[in-house]
Amino acid sequence: MEHDAIRGRREWVVPKFRVGEIEPDDPYAKSVLVSIVEPRKRTWLHSRIVDRRDDVIFLTIEVEGCVVYDSREDVPCDMERFRVLEMRARAEEEAIAKRFAADFAGRNDVRRRVRVPNYD
Repeated sequence: MEHDAIRGRREWVVPKFRVGEIEPDDPYAKSVLVSIVEPRKRTWLHSRIVDRRDDVIFLTIEVEGCVVYDSREDVPCDMERFRVLEMRARAEEEAIAKRFAADFAGRNDVRRRVRVPNYD
């Protein structure tokens, strides 16, 4: 499961996963490679979590509801900053949705667009 402060939470059900060793990743201090195989696929998908101060993404792997791996243990993630950015992103999404609803209100009204011929 990927937790991203900006894009939200993404979840995959996978039959196989692999967590690599903690390695230095130039220019970052630490990084860890997490690999998964999607159901009915053969190729591995890779995600590298790096120790960047502006990066607010972390991964968790759950098996039957229990967290078996949390990338925050290997690569730190500033959770205070994560929560602030997450709240800001959700507020921006709500504001965009409200503007969109106000701008396009009534445009999908079928009665306005379809002219029924008068056969009288």
